[in-house]
Amino acid sequence: MSNEYFISDAYLESCHILIGCMLQDKQAAAEIILRMTEKDFIFESHRLIFNTARKLFNEDSEITPQTIGSKTSDYIFKECKAMVDFTPSAVMWLDVWEMVKNSAAIYHAREFMEQIKLDTSMFTDIEELRTKAENLVNILSNKKRKNVFDYNELQVEYIQNLGVPRKFVDFGIDKLNRTARCPKNGLVVLAARPSVGKTAMALQFCRHLGEFCRVGFFSLETDRRTIMDRINAASAGVALEKLQDGNLTPLEVEHIICAARKKLNFKIYEASGYTSEQIRSDIVKDRLDIVFIDYLQLIQNANKKYSEYERVTYASTALKNIATELDVTVVALSQLNRNITKYEEPDPSDLRSSGQIEQDANVILFLYIPNDDELKNPDDIENQDALRWLKIAKAKEGRTGKFKMFFDGKHQRFIEDWVYFIEIENEFDKVVQQKFVTGA
Repeated sequence: MSNEYFISDAYLESCHILIGCMLQDKQAAAEIILRMTEKDFIFESHRLIFNTARKLFNEDSEITPQTIGSKTSDYIFKECKAMVDFTPSAVMWLDVWEMVKNSAAIYHAREFMEQIKLDTSMFTDIEELRTKAENLVNILSNKKRKNVFDYNELQVEYIQNLGVPRKFVDFGIDKLNRTARCPKNGLVVLAARPSVGKTAMALQFCRHLGEFCRVGFFSLETDRRTIMDRINAASAGVALEKLQDGNLTPLEVEHIICAARKKLNFKIYEASGYTSEQIRSDIVKDRLDIVFIDYLQLIQNANKKYSEYERVTYASTALKNIATELDVTVVALSQLNRNITKYEEPDPSDLRSSGQIEQDANVILFLYIPNDDELKNPDDIENQDALRWLKIAKAKEGRTGKFKMFFDGKHQRFIEDWVYFIEIENEFDKVVQQKFVTGA
């Protein structure tokens, strides 16, 4: 008897709804592509549609019957259009995706059972039969055991990759990169007292990372205009106060236009009131590689009865899970307890609201202003409020320690090694001017 006999009308309807949802809505497509593989579809035409949709998604192209049809055939286009017409709402994928996945597993298991039956009749080796039976169990479980690895296979994989350097996040600050060694799927916590510069540092990271990966900045407190003021102060070398007042010279306007010509793969989300689930949804939909949350203590929860401790604990763990599950880097800005001043050296126990933050983080960074006892020369004393320690308080893959930074608040940018800040400050406008004149 052909295995086609076991394919029910309910399966076909569910499959058509699932694909219809994927073709109707970008968010639905992202979630389906995250959960499914081509093996979760029985029919070849459905597999073709899914694989084509996945390629379009990775190219950041629209997923519609037209775009699918243009890459396949007119027949597939008509089939896709019929599925969209058949699907009343894009949210219906939640009701059918597991049924489609499980039905495909059962279908493939029946094929496998027929092969085992044939092998048994031919007196196949018992060890081979046992292996096939174990494979059948894996098919029926319909889950990849991502947390279980064979030691010998791991050693082969490890030896094959000897000499290949590990990839860590490049934040654009050499000492930080070499010391913290943040993994791609890690949770980084950047904490400081208000007005010390943690948002400015995060935006500086964003501008650097946006040159070579997809970056998302979720602002739970600050509007997009204020964020753009800070970004342009740093990238164009125009004083933040002048941008806010609108009192710009023609040359400063040209500097801003010149800086704006640089294209970055960088999205800003006005995310006031967002829950961790909403953040995850946008990460999946926009296929982000690295995410900044400004800031952790403002993430909301659907359960309004949660205390602040429960809400922040939940948010911290959720961000850690997002980093691991979606293979993205999450940088969460955090407040410190109120009893810590901006001149005191913090430690992880000073993170506000929940001790879970310390447990979840791969890397913990603190920004603070050096106290009077740490200032050794007249220049340092005169510029105390512009000097910063960047402290690496936790680094699972790297080392702890701290190093000096200079915060140019006027232009919202950080410079390594404050001993050089006067020379760099004087040269910056010359560099910007030269780039504008030469078009470099």
